Amino acid sequence: GVGLNINQKVFPENLTHAHSLGLALGKELDLYQVLKIVLKHFESFYLQLKAAKWDHIDQAYLQSLYGYGQPISFTTNSGENCTATLMGVSPEGKILFSDNGKLKRYGFKEIRFNIYS
Repeated sequence: GVGLNINQKVFPENLTHAHSLGLALGKELDLYQVLKIVLKHFESFYLQLKAAKWDHIDQAYLQSLYGYGQPISFTTNSGENCTATLMGVSPEGKILFSDNGKLKRYGFKEIRFNIYS
């Protein structure tokens, strides 16, 4: 599923990093217009999937992947603080980092980006 906070201004206290598109843009958004844009993009990617345009989909994903090709600071579940270059995502869905030439793979929730510290 997909969830988007569009015009939400107040969030529960335990969601310290929650945000909305309206807050990010500094204005109230028309929900119908946002829906049209989102559905247009869904359709575009659906048609690419249907046409088996895997390389194009992979490139679009990597271009929007936070920190792709850059050194990223993160903490592992064992508490180790690391900085390594984000290289992409494996076919199995593991995030890939290059650390001094060594490829490291992490699964879902095995690391936490240190973007708020």
